Amino acid sequence: MTSKGLQGSGFLRNGFAAGTVISAKLMNKTIKVAVPRVKIFKGRQIARLSRFMVHDENNEADIGDKVLIKQCLRITQNKHHKLHTIFEKDPTAAYAKEHPEFLEYMTVKQYDALPGRTRGLPAKPAVPPGNPLPEPDPHKINIRAARKESQLILEQTTKTNKQ
Repeated sequence: MTSKGLQGSGFLRNGFAAGTVISAKLMNKTIKVAVPRVKIFKGRQIARLSRFMVHDENNEADIGDKVLIKQCLRITQNKHHKLHTIFEKDPTAAYAKEHPEFLEYMTVKQYDALPGRTRGLPAKPAVPPGNPLPEPDPHKINIRAARKESQLILEQTTKTNKQ
């Protein structure tokens, strides 16, 4: 049975496996490698990933590198694989080393201060001291004032009718 888009398993013979580095430099001499595998469920092939903590003695692997790992005796509680070879380096990792601003994160205030952003600015412009507020347009109807006037007129008419 063949499936479109699914590759074979990343597990090889004699304890070897091929995978992609998904986490590096968070722990000293440790990387996390995702190895693809194919699971057959009710006659269908489903792609899954196995994630392994791998011992990297020289801290030479970066995120995105294609690596070959070898099973070994337990090194720590969660590590029982060693990095065997790196057979393909990720080109974006080299670019990120040359341009450190590529990986730089901004705070919310820095993002809001960028040109074209209005979130960090005040909602209404502040009126400078000494300048009066602009006069309201007499042609526009103030609904609240109109309601108050109508209520006052109603109260006055009801008072006069009761007397």
